[in-house]
Amino acid sequence: PAASAMATLTEALSVLLRLFAPVLPFVTEEVWSWWREGSVHRASWPDPAPLTTVAAGADPAVLTDTSVALSLVRKAKSEAKVSMRTDISSATLAGPAEAVARVLLAAEDLKAAGRIQQLTATPGGDQITVEVTLA
Repeated sequence: PAASAMATLTEALSVLLRLFAPVLPFVTEEVWSWWREGSVHRASWPDPAPLTTVAAGADPAVLTDTSVALSLVRKAKSEAKVSMRTDISSATLAGPAEAVARVLLAAEDLKAAGRIQQLTATPGGDQITVEVTLA
């Protein structure tokens, strides 16, 4: 998860610096020099094609359903009045079979973000629910 986040942030910074370069030439040149060779003003204009081809096969519902599950995990921690850094010994995910399957595609990310040690899934129900047991 950390490597994926770093790659995304690096790409986003590169694109934003190239877009802001004509408006903020000195600032963007300085920031560009911290991690790239050459000048931001000689870099190519951002091309949306590589960004859209990466996401072409992706299902946006995976992000939506996983976000719902993570929100429920965080809500449970908040209601228990514990830190978001508190470990969860086990969490049980339930909901429509398709939604549960999508969340399981991102299970490792959900476990890392929610500090979940063991995640189990039981398809069933009309909406995503998560029951947690704090460590």
